Amino acid sequence: MIPVLTTTGHVLIAIALCPDSRVRDIATSIGVTERTVIISISQLVDAGVISVEKSGRRNLYKVNHEHQVHVGPASLKICDLVQLVAHSSTGGTNDDGYE
Repeated sequence: MIPVLTTTGHVLIAIALCPDSRVRDIATSIGVTERTVIISISQLVDAGVISVEKSGRRNLYKVNHEHQVHVGPASLKICDLVQLVAHSSTGGTNDDGYE
């Protein structure tokens, strides 16, 4: 399988799907080091794509779903990108049962 998203894109999708994920869990799920995830999170925060809030010893991530990201020549809202990825990972049907 050829990856089409950058590591930062994978981190963004992981956070959007599970905002209370730990860095370790994100790293394991996408197959990179924890340090790589930390760098990607820092880039996402600097770009205004996500924000980080402390909750005790854990971080909670909040995704700016209206932020535009570039996918090739197209520009999508993060919420649309996440929906597309979530849609494809659930077998290709949406809430209406359409593929």
